[in-house]
Amino acid sequence: MEKIFSVENLTAGYGKIKIIRSLNLNLEKGENILVTTGPNGAGKSTFLKTIMGVTNIFSGNIYFKGKEITGLKSWETAESGISFLPQENNLFSHLSVRENLEVSCLNPSKKEELMDLVYDLFPSLENMENRQAKSLSGGESKMLAIGSTLMMDPEIMLLDEPCSGVQPSITNEIRKKVSSLEEMKIIWVVIEDHEEVFQYADKCFILSSGEQVFIGDPGKALEDKIVEKATVGE
Repeated sequence: MEKIFSVENLTAGYGKIKIIRSLNLNLEKGENILVTTGPNGAGKSTFLKTIMGVTNIFSGNIYFKGKEITGLKSWETAESGISFLPQENNLFSHLSVRENLEVSCLNPSKKEELMDLVYDLFPSLENMENRQAKSLSGGESKMLAIGSTLMMDPEIMLLDEPCSGVQPSITNEIRKKVSSLEEMKIIWVVIEDHEEVFQYADKCFILSSGEQVFIGDPGKALEDKIVEKATVGE
């Protein structure tokens, strides 16, 4: 199988404090939805931030399409084809919906094509494209944040708790819409409430106390109650 993305013996954190330790991961062609889960404080968000170059890497390497991207700045990682949606959304509150999407576009020649993709995915955004981001509900803000991430035209989308703070009906819609992108993108979702998401996943990666405790088939992880065991271990 063709290897798309890999992490080798990765240890990282903040300052002198190590948060994640000795992580190893391979994503191969056809593994389009990866779910990373584990108890609160396991290091899930730190893992994504390390890929985006915003933590201190003590050891290890990160590769994307055969090239090493370890320690690249965030904008360099984005230009390489990896985009990141943090928990806090990072929207420009004073800009309109459309303006938020436009400023996220890294390739002006594809702006309208990408805009159509976002509006096809979330039609409600087109209906409110002139509204300021600060006037949106929690669910609408999440849709816009995901849309802005798509406007970067990434090959891999890193989504950190993309449904946090959103009511269940909107959460289900977002999950289905995001999973529908798997034919064109690799979707990497970090989430604590994992069971509903595992049905969409090709692979899961489970962390506990900064260390990996499982990587593989989501069905196997559910059957063996690996997440629950990791949480008890906390």
